[in-house]
Amino acid sequence: MIFLEEVGIAKDIYQNAKMGVLGIDEVIYKVKNKKLLKEIIREKKGYEDVCESCKHFLKRQKEEVVEPNMMAKMGSEFLTQMKLFKDDSDNIIIDMMIKGTEKSLAIMENKKEEAKNCGMKIQKIINNMLNILNDSITNLKKIYKFYFFES
Repeated sequence: MIFLEEVGIAKDIYQNAKMGVLGIDEVIYKVKNKKLLKEIIREKKGYEDVCESCKHFLKRQKEEVVEPNMMAKMGSEFLTQMKLFKDDSDNIIIDMMIKGTEKSLAIMENKKEEAKNCGMKIQKIINNMLNILNDSITNLKKIYKFYFFES
């Protein structure tokens, strides 16, 4: 039973990290602030590393790596384009990044709870993703306060 849980969790983490990469790809070319751009690139690299860890784990288990479905991709892209249609400023982008990172953080906290009895490999992947998300949320909020004057 734990094997199936681990596989399911790895697939969920992969999907979450992959959607993070896709979301960043939708906004990165619009970012003007160098500190924000550097943070977004760092976050994307972290997500890509998590994707690779999940792929490696799933392949060792002889399980298929499932890409996010077309509807999820299109929905994410549509929402991003709608939010940035009138105002594609760094202020809007950093707000979107903070909200997306907070959402992923909540999802990963739930995955950590689900994986309490799972093996060390899954625990390591979850902890890596949580570290990336926690670092990113801290850095994004610092950048927001410094450059965009949080009220």
